[in-house]
Amino acid sequence: MKLLIVLFVLIISAASIKADPLTFTNVVAIQNGNQTVDLFSNPNTILFGPNITFTATINGSLPSGGSDTLAITFRDGNGNVINSQVVAIPLLGVIPPPVSVVFSFNAPTVSFAGTPYTLTLNLLNSTSDFPQAGVDSYTFSFKAAQPVSEPTALLMFASASSSLLLLKKRKRTK
Repeated sequence: MKLLIVLFVLIISAASIKADPLTFTNVVAIQNGNQTVDLFSNPNTILFGPNITFTATINGSLPSGGSDTLAITFRDGNGNVINSQVVAIPLLGVIPPPVSVVFSFNAPTVSFAGTPYTLTLNLLNSTSDFPQAGVDSYTFSFKAAQPVSEPTALLMFASASSSLLLLKKRKRTK
């Protein structure tokens, strides 16, 4: 009798266990090889492109045999879709959350002042995907700019060029 009661309690407990909902956090752009820029904390920031790499962390857990899809959409300042990607969760069908997803986009137009773009992330089978804002999906705004050469590098190039020109001129006068 006690065994039946224990089994009954275990069955009821197992039926009420739910997976934590999936969420995405820590959406950052990777700049200069290893520096990161948090897109949520720095809206409308300037990112140096044209090729920009991002990461997002997927947290939570999936029910047994469950899956989700992370939809990633990259748009220009006019709202035109430049590129979109979908990532299956669990990654590669076997890697469950928590996991970091890395993705890149090529901004077709960049300027020194910065060209506006947006990045939208949405977990299609989850609600309240982005806990930092308490919403189902989230759109990050930023500008893609052409990197400007460092003044020191320009100065060194100008110095070397002028030195070579002076040497060439001296050889001609001899």
